[in-house]
Amino acid sequence: MQLNLGQRVALPEVVSSMNLEVGIDLQGVAVDVSCFGVDAAGRLADERYMTFFNQPRTPCGGVQPMAVTLLPSILITVT
Repeated sequence: MQLNLGQRVALPEVVSSMNLEVGIDLQGVAVDVSCFGVDAAGRLADERYMTFFNQPRTPCGGVQPMAVTLLPSILITVT
């Protein structure tokens, strides 16, 4: 699946397992990838659920960085 800039996806609708690995391939470009945990209203549930370079893990561990294999990746646990 390829996502476009600003696109929102309800993960339970597009994944078949409880874990989703997201890899980023931007050859030669340095980026800071962010992930936002939103509530049913589509709003940020809590600042602790905004993950990025300086805050790479949610309190529940639902989003966390993975050891780099071929691509920088994060692991998202879908609940």
